[in-house]
Amino acid sequence: MEHYSGYIPYETVIIYAVIILFIKFLFYIMDNYVMPFFDKKFTSIKYWNRFKIIVWIFAISIFYYKLVHYNLIITLVFTVIIIGVGWDYWKSVFNGTLIKFEGKMHIGDNIITDFVTGEIKKINLANTEVVNDNGEVTVVPNSKLQEVAIKRLNEKNKTKTHRFSVEISDVKTSDDVYKLAVNCPYISVHQKIKVRKTEEGNYYVLASVVDKVFMEKTCNYFKGVN
Repeated sequence: MEHYSGYIPYETVIIYAVIILFIKFLFYIMDNYVMPFFDKKFTSIKYWNRFKIIVWIFAISIFYYKLVHYNLIITLVFTVIIIGVGWDYWKSVFNGTLIKFEGKMHIGDNIITDFVTGEIKKINLANTEVVNDNGEVTVVPNSKLQEVAIKRLNEKNKTKTHRFSVEISDVKTSDDVYKLAVNCPYISVHQKIKVRKTEEGNYYVLASVVDKVFMEKTCNYFKGVN
């Protein structure tokens, strides 16, 4: 038991701190200069996030084991204090870890909840940044997202985009077409809406409908048929 009640060598703490910082530096290089070359929906991204989480858990577990081995009482006391004081933060970190490991949310996905609606711009361990249509950024704790938003997540890969020809003579510009699409009660405004122009000068809209039962009504809407 004497091994669990001694002092904690500061040299050991420094060595493990350097190792953790080195791992963080390597992951920073990979995240910012290597992984961006892959499609954000690509399978490799999901497995890369899982790999990072496993490495962090492994490294921190070894460090924690060493601290416990040197002094069990001090380590447990500090653990209780740190977790108790920052409970809400660690709860969000845990949920952020689950979000990244499961890969259910991606940057660029649109989410709809009772408290935030918009596009995911960044997923951190403790929180997620969501940008609404006005460009306003909302930082949401991951604990709140894990409980609510994931249940209402609109995943783009499960949303079908349709093409609608615009046959309304009053529409002259692409801005007019876009406004027409946004005001359509059957179009899902939380998904991407694109306006294109054919070689003949006619416009068409690429968008998703709220429900497939509204397909005919949406087509008639862009034809100017009530």
